[in-house]
Amino acid sequence: MKTHSRITTHLVIPQHLRRASISRPKVSLSALLAHGIGAQWDVYVAQQRAADLERREQDLEARERALTERAEHIRKHGRNNFPIPDEIPEPSRPLIPRLFQLWLVLAATLIINLVACIVLVVSGQGDGARDLSGAITFVEVVARFKSAV
Repeated sequence: MKTHSRITTHLVIPQHLRRASISRPKVSLSALLAHGIGAQWDVYVAQQRAADLERREQDLEARERALTERAEHIRKHGRNNFPIPDEIPEPSRPLIPRLFQLWLVLAATLIINLVACIVLVVSGQGDGARDLSGAITFVEVVARFKSAV
């Protein structure tokens, strides 16, 4: 009496390589004996390839959703000219807002200087025109430097 023809075995896959969505096929002992032990390996390799393809497909779908959401956000709200927190390395995150605040202080100082120089020219001070040309030059140079960065 051949009892081995009814016995089914499970493909042995290490626990860390198992995926919940992929079921292990039952391989009959007679099939293993007929095709040799290499058939079990071929099934294992095929399952691993299928699992890898499924994982890659899920990753691509997630990337596509993220890109679609970002494109939709840009379409609705326009581009953000200020860096996104994902683009800034963790150690530099406190530095970026501080630099922006310093830039605003510099811009405010230059505008106040420009207004003061205009007042000097209007009031008839001797070097008011030279100071005004210097103030205009500083505002222009700093504005161009900011737009280049």
